[in-house]
Amino acid sequence: MSEVLENAANNYKTLEDEHFKNINIMKEAEERARTEEAKRVQMEMELTGMQEKMKKLESECLLLIGKAHEEGREEGMAKGKELGKEGAMKKAGLKDSEDEADEGDDEDEGTDDEQEEKDQLPESSQPELIDQMADVPGQPSSS
Repeated sequence: MSEVLENAANNYKTLEDEHFKNINIMKEAEERARTEEAKRVQMEMELTGMQEKMKKLESECLLLIGKAHEEGREEGMAKGKELGKEGAMKKAGLKDSEDEADEGDDEDEGTDDEQEEKDQLPESSQPELIDQMADVPGQPSSS
């Protein structure tokens, strides 16, 4: 009977050791679960903060793009006015008719000859006339 009691005591001791191992494993698992949960909550908070920052940056970006577009449009309008009729006349060396009337007729004498020279095309750029009547059947040739 002492052997049976000894065997029972050994079995009880091994079961108790396994029980303590299992308890320690469960405690470690619970601790890991708590830390993972805390990390997950922290990561979600960081993600929410980053999403808010992204929305703020997106709105700032859209605002700046709109502002840049408006400034570009205004700059284009100003450049268009500058290069419009007034700008083209300045580049061509012409003045508004109101300005020309104030200057008088002193400069008009020399500008007419200069304008006629500008209006005439150089001879090399004018097309040559070709006598096509010679090729038409039934028509007398002009030469």
